[in-house]
Amino acid sequence: MPADKGTLLVVDDDLLNRTLLATNLQEAGYNVQTAQDGLQALAMLHGQPFDAVLLDLLMPHMDGFQVLERLKSEGALQHLPVIVISAADEMESVVRCIEMGATDYLPKPFDPVLLHARINASLATKQLHEQEQTYHKQIEDQNRLLESRVLEQTQQLRESFETLSKVLDGTVMALSSLLEQRDPYTAGHQQRVSQLACAIGTEMGLPKDQVEGLRVAGILHDIGKICVPAEILSKPGRLSEIEFSLIQIHPQVGYDALKSVEFPWPIAQIVLQHHEKIDGSGYPTGASGGAILQEALILSVADVLEAVAYHRPYRPALGTDAAVAEISQKSGVHFAPEAVEACVSVFREKGFSFG
Repeated sequence: MPADKGTLLVVDDDLLNRTLLATNLQEAGYNVQTAQDGLQALAMLHGQPFDAVLLDLLMPHMDGFQVLERLKSEGALQHLPVIVISAADEMESVVRCIEMGATDYLPKPFDPVLLHARINASLATKQLHEQEQTYHKQIEDQNRLLESRVLEQTQQLRESFETLSKVLDGTVMALSSLLEQRDPYTAGHQQRVSQLACAIGTEMGLPKDQVEGLRVAGILHDIGKICVPAEILSKPGRLSEIEFSLIQIHPQVGYDALKSVEFPWPIAQIVLQHHEKIDGSGYPTGASGGAILQEALILSVADVLEAVAYHRPYRPALGTDAAVAEISQKSGVHFAPEAVEACVSVFREKGFSFG
């Protein structure tokens, strides 16, 4: 019969026992090799693959218990089926072998039918274990592939986001620059307001993403002035009621221009509310208290402070000390106290200065 049912190693110090067992198994279709002691068996097991080991216990130099212990301590061999076939049939020996990891235990002299059944069962268990290992490896390979793809796609998304962020920032700065070319007296105003608003928001403990929204809103907060005649923006004297009414529409114009842009933050609403006051005396809607966004409350403080501190067509610059005094005086009336407190802190305690 061809030897294709598996490769077995018979380990027994008795030549007759080895020969009988090997002959029987070869006739049953197994490829069989033999070892006369434990040391030879270990050397053979390390040198080539076997599907199962039939192991005697009572051997000189290294007994079956020692061989079993060595096999079960090595990762490459610990799942190899070991069927103990021994004349030492005391229950203590049987229990010890099973506890040490033996697959089965048969007494000598062996029953061929029972022996073949136990070998077949052991090989089937080994095959199941190997299939499980194969499946685990396939799953691990798939997981590594998926992880690699996720990392690759995450990197692509990050790069796309960075590109979009640069495009957005460039567009925002271009719009700001367009306005300042019409109104040279307030050149840099929007950038300075944005800078101060971010410092106030950070001092108040706002999340970084919300502070970034403040930065963008600050740069765009006066974009609505694009509709105001340049001669009004640069008029050196006091504005008439009609002229001031034209100035007052710029938050609404800015809102209308920005409301359809899908910013990650409520930029249009912040721009609309940046001249509102908590007592309801602001414009354009007369919103008050909790109806005003936190970002708009911060922006209004930064806007007024910068306007007082810097030169305007109708008056010279008054400096930051006068500007801080101005917003402090109107804290709780026009301005949110927490925003004023944070603003005062960034100037007097944190040494803030416009860049």
